[in-house]
Amino acid sequence: MSQKRSMRKIRELLRLKYELGRSHREIAASLGVANSTVSDYVRRARAAGFSWPLPARLNDAALEAALFPAPLGCLPVTQSGAVLFPRQTLYTESTVPQFSPHLPPKQPIHLPRGSQL
Repeated sequence: MSQKRSMRKIRELLRLKYELGRSHREIAASLGVANSTVSDYVRRARAAGFSWPLPARLNDAALEAALFPAPLGCLPVTQSGAVLFPRQTLYTESTVPQFSPHLPPKQPIHLPRGSQL
């Protein structure tokens, strides 16, 4: 779950915690994640002000944005690695970008032989 967060798994984690009262260890074993992951997601849900059941109108993109807000000063990056600048940040729910604190590496410039800058 560390590489690609599954909102379905996070919803199940919160259900097991708050509806069924399971321990972090039981939840971790059930979902195949570390105890620290369960603790982190429960902490994030509390910090975001969520209670159980989650609001019915809360979609996965909104849940992810609430639990994993972008650090200040970061530019949104699409899954292909393209940086979205402020005017380009209008996107559909299916193309919600991931956030990266680093810009993609610069590509070397290839000049024809004998050319100078």
